[in-house]
Amino acid sequence: MTFIVGFHCFNGLVLCADSEESDTINKTYVDKLFPLDVGDNWRLCFGGSGDAIAIDKFKAKLSPLPDDKNKRELVVENVLRYMTKIYKGLGFDILLAEAEIEKQQTYLYCTYGEDTRLRPIDLGKFACSGMDTSLAQFLLGSAFDCLMGIDEAMKLGIWVTSLMKIHTSHVSGPTMAFSYKKGGSKWERHYTSEIAEIENKYPVGEAQQLLRNYWIGRNPEIWKITDGAPIRDAAFNL
Repeated sequence: MTFIVGFHCFNGLVLCADSEESDTINKTYVDKLFPLDVGDNWRLCFGGSGDAIAIDKFKAKLSPLPDDKNKRELVVENVLRYMTKIYKGLGFDILLAEAEIEKQQTYLYCTYGEDTRLRPIDLGKFACSGMDTSLAQFLLGSAFDCLMGIDEAMKLGIWVTSLMKIHTSHVSGPTMAFSYKKGGSKWERHYTSEIAEIENKYPVGEAQQLLRNYWIGRNPEIWKITDGAPIRDAAFNL
């Protein structure tokens, strides 16, 4: 299983993912995001969630890709269609981000289940990939806005990936992150030290405490504050 989130920001693109790969016996940590140059003008980065073998085979069949955007989209969809037919039932989805260097245009696509069409993700939107992304969708939907740039989006993506690693089965390991900034010529990989610094700045336990404080504050008839700590006022008055 895998969790991937992609952001289509006004000034670029961000992809974040966990790194766990497991079968019924073994668990390893692997790269799940893959940058790819297509000609001199296109810089791609993609990741897949679901069956690891299916994703590896999809990646192997992608190259070479045409440098024409429309033709490339058809090629990717044909590979997806082939994979769905040959490996029916294995299940995998992809997030694909593209940057056009010359025109400084960016694109983000995702797939869902057996639907092999690449769904465009509009500018100022995000997309998640994984077996159960409901928690991430709730958190990102509450925090993300259409004016968020790639630096802030990367922090948000790393934070929500940390929460998914705690609360979602088979999502774990070091977090990966790639970003592309308009005006640049390549995808930038963000390494462990930078990601760890962001994780330390936004500890996941604080989110749980904020929700707890919200609930306590909304129920003053049940909770009272004693010596700075919340106590259930009616806990034993039954």
